[in-house]
Amino acid sequence: LRVTMKISMNWIKDFTDLPDLDAKEIGEIFTLKTAEVEGVEEVGAYLSKIVVAEIQSLKKHPEADKLNLVTINYGSNETKEIVCGAPNVKEGLKVPYAPIGTTLPGNFTLEPKKIRGILSEGMLCSAKELELGEGSAGLLELKDSAPVGQKLNEYLNRTADIVLDVDNKSLTHRPDLWGM
Repeated sequence: LRVTMKISMNWIKDFTDLPDLDAKEIGEIFTLKTAEVEGVEEVGAYLSKIVVAEIQSLKKHPEADKLNLVTINYGSNETKEIVCGAPNVKEGLKVPYAPIGTTLPGNFTLEPKKIRGILSEGMLCSAKELELGEGSAGLLELKDSAPVGQKLNEYLNRTADIVLDVDNKSLTHRPDLWGM
């Protein structure tokens, strides 16, 4: 039986100042000075790459009945066309937009991709795809007041975190760490 403890670096920052180090360096230092770290995970960093977008128009995909070609405004001077199969897609809706190059949960990086012959310039996201909820009934619908172009982490008021996975075997002789 492997019992682990997850430690949030944001939680630790509530109690002490931490040096500005990357996740790997923090894990190495923690292993050397406190307890063995089995893994280091960056949580929520992808939300800073995703922006609030507004659907300007949509039309049926010429090669697929269940897909739409969606034109979005995402806060720049240009628009993007996204291939989307979500059932709740409609004009005027504000949704999360992940541009090409964004790495989503599950280590999935968006690349330029033709879907049924048409290039999709990114992805409109559901709550489930962003690990913000269980619902997968379609796109995550944001409030009408959501500012187009705002980073999703700012809109949702979420900060990225580093989570250390400490194996319980390291804590056997360190009862002072059990309270985490």
